[in-house]
Amino acid sequence: MAYITIDENTLYIQGGMDPSDTDKTSSAVKSKQFFSLDLTRPTTWNTTTTTLPWTQLNADGDSGPAAYGHFMSVTPKRRNITVWDSIGINSSIMSYSLDSRRWTKLGNRPKELTTLPGIQAVADPSSGRVYIPSGRNNVDADMLIYDLLTSTTTWTIMPPREPNNPLQWYGYSFVWSSYRTSFLIFGGGGDVGSYFYEYKVPNNAWTELKLRAFRGYIPPRVKNACLVPAYNGTKMILFGGQTSNNDTLGDLYILDMESMMWNLTQTVPASQSRHSMACSVSGDNFIIWGGKFFHLHTSRFHGRAVFSPIEQKSA
Repeated sequence: MAYITIDENTLYIQGGMDPSDTDKTSSAVKSKQFFSLDLTRPTTWNTTTTTLPWTQLNADGDSGPAAYGHFMSVTPKRRNITVWDSIGINSSIMSYSLDSRRWTKLGNRPKELTTLPGIQAVADPSSGRVYIPSGRNNVDADMLIYDLLTSTTTWTIMPPREPNNPLQWYGYSFVWSSYRTSFLIFGGGGDVGSYFYEYKVPNNAWTELKLRAFRGYIPPRVKNACLVPAYNGTKMILFGGQTSNNDTLGDLYILDMESMMWNLTQTVPASQSRHSMACSVSGDNFIIWGGKFFHLHTSRFHGRAVFSPIEQKSA
């Protein structure tokens, strides 16, 4: 499934599929589900029932894409969500208007866009251009840059990749840092090579960021984790993911953007470890779609605060 949070106010979740299905090409197993969760009303969340401020956005029959392994971005004015479906011959780019509540097809998937899963897209809030690491369908897997206004693509190089780690820059976490006015990329596949970099748009350059920790706990390389901003971008929250051995983790790290120091804040029980989940932040609460939230002040996980009206098997 694809997800995005806008201004720590609303979480949007779209698409997905049943991971137990073995036919990954059948459109029948892909979901068109599209829901939003109001993050401004945490006091209304009931921890024992499924009564939550969810809204089904395509209930009027105006259906979005049936997709999995896809990703979302948001336009600078925060009124349109772009859904990028890069998997399959009929994949496309679609836009959802938060004002009209309607989908619009923007065009077919750019021929330069990779069809491999494990990539993400984030928009530069000043220009609106969408940056997709490893998004270019070429040998070097360059970062694709797409201009929604002109429907044109450009690209730039990725950070150095180890020769024996072709999946180094897939399954990464990618986020815009308003605090540093730059993109951050963390993690990825394989088990060799550096995995924490910053990209500055004006310089068109990547810089490796050193991993430093308050108490010696540095986050390992993980794939399919989530990395989201908190407290107006002054913190970054990293949770879960998989190791190179496909072990699923349940560690929660907080990165202080001023000192650039990591802090291992909490580890969930093994039964709650996860990857490829949706997550978001609402005030002091870190929300994982699927059953848990974490209070940033009390440093504790609280039981089953977020239930979904969507089928739990979707991923």
